[in-house]
Amino acid sequence: MQLKIFSPMLATSLPNLDTLGDRFWAIEPKLDGIRVIATVDAAQGWVTFQTRNGHPLTTLGSCAPDLLKLGAAIGKPCSFDGEAIAGAGFYDGAGKLMKKDDTDADGIFAIFDLPWVEGWVTTDGVPYLARRQAITDAFTKAGLHSSERIKQVPIFDTITTSCIDPEALVQKAISLGWEGVVLKDIEAPYYQGKRSKAWIKLKGSETYDCPIVGFVPGKGRFDGAAGALLINYLGTVVAVGSGLSDELRLAISDQPHLYIGKVAEVQCQEITPNGSMRHPTLVKIRWDK
Repeated sequence: MQLKIFSPMLATSLPNLDTLGDRFWAIEPKLDGIRVIATVDAAQGWVTFQTRNGHPLTTLGSCAPDLLKLGAAIGKPCSFDGEAIAGAGFYDGAGKLMKKDDTDADGIFAIFDLPWVEGWVTTDGVPYLARRQAITDAFTKAGLHSSERIKQVPIFDTITTSCIDPEALVQKAISLGWEGVVLKDIEAPYYQGKRSKAWIKLKGSETYDCPIVGFVPGKGRFDGAAGALLINYLGTVVAVGSGLSDELRLAISDQPHLYIGKVAEVQCQEITPNGSMRHPTLVKIRWDK
């Protein structure tokens, strides 16, 4: 059988709640891992892993035996969507998971969706709750609920749109050791390769005021403009490429003296163990500082 290649469905940041309508949402933990699609053909005895960008991932070999059992319980070739979590923790283990050799990185595959099963009418015609139930039934049939290598990401609550309290949900997630939460429309299909309001991500973040020390020239679409700002965060130089408008990129490149030495307010997911920023994004230039 030919490998089934998927571009995973993507979550969006919280839109205006008034635009969501009266829907029911399942709440899943947002895990700190590497997005992976695992495609399984139990009859042929093979499992393949690919990243969200379609690149092969060969370091989850220890997960394959249990995934074959799970695929056999589904009964047809299928694909599972989830997060590869490094056993040693994200910063110590993510690099090992992304190696291109066949070294097993002691990873765990946390499954939260079933985007494709051979014989389904279409991948976008099966609602979220039905896909989730199929995963749960397969775990039960295969006796895999206590597996150390593959897990099913839990749903810890279901709420209506009117009950969404973003701040409370994020604080709850952080208290439980999660990166955040993902709200999923329980009736929504799986929109392959699309960013949809059917999945909404909520996660904690902090902002920091940091002096601008330079910029990185842009490439490709940003050729002739700034590709990223360079900021100084407590002695560590951090490149900030997200949050810059096209106009700002040109202005920084054309008149760098107006920006270098000023203060940038930067949001990031967290501070890394080596003192840098994870996923930094420019909020604004603080002309008042």
